[in-house]
Amino acid sequence: MAFPFLVICSFSLLNKGSRDWIKSKEFWIKIVIAFLIIGTERSFFLHKEWAQSLDTTDWKFYIGTMAWGRTFLSTFVLSLLFYWLYERKRDHKKAWFGLRMDNTNYKLYLGLIILVFGGIYLASYISELSSYYPRYQYVGGAEFAAKHGFDEWVSVLIYELVYGLSFINVELFFRGVLVIGFARILGPHVVLAMIGSYVFLHFGKPITECISSAIGGYVIGILAFYSERIWGGVVLHVSLAWSMDLFAWMQNN
Repeated sequence: MAFPFLVICSFSLLNKGSRDWIKSKEFWIKIVIAFLIIGTERSFFLHKEWAQSLDTTDWKFYIGTMAWGRTFLSTFVLSLLFYWLYERKRDHKKAWFGLRMDNTNYKLYLGLIILVFGGIYLASYISELSSYYPRYQYVGGAEFAAKHGFDEWVSVLIYELVYGLSFINVELFFRGVLVIGFARILGPHVVLAMIGSYVFLHFGKPITECISSAIGGYVIGILAFYSERIWGGVVLHVSLAWSMDLFAWMQNN
């Protein structure tokens, strides 16, 4: 996932005024650490080892839910550790990779959320999306609820909460670590570099989502770059994810 980031950075070599990053020790230290973090997240499967004693019903629901929840261990914790040990001394604004909640203009994102709802509703009519979502359909939530004697909405709530909260980690890494963390070195060019890695994250998902991830990620990246906050992007991303699940469910029922 570092490959597209570095390729897009290399485009700046065509501009004589944008070559400082290639000689920057900080840049290369951050490249190594940042992509070790995302590499850890993409290869973190310890949660499957922890579930060996579960029966089939519990295992299926646990694994499907922890597919999202594991990112708190593999991305959130490691990113904060990276900030505390390395970035904190260099970040005079104390942005914590955008985790500070003050001065976030949520009104700016309200119009984008409305556009997202409209776009996702139309996109839900595309068969590749409505068959791929909602992801809850693959975790055996009904069987899990029946086994433990509660209504299925509880399973839905557990899954969707973990699913939604996992986007804190997506925004923390891609808009926090990659955009805000590299902004001092790359300037505005960092947003395009981040998009390369962000689109790679969506490979294997419907092509419509891959294309929209580039557009949406670019907009959120710009907002994160100038605001040095990620929470507006978190709200927007969670709204997108939950609306996709909702509208896809409506199409399938």
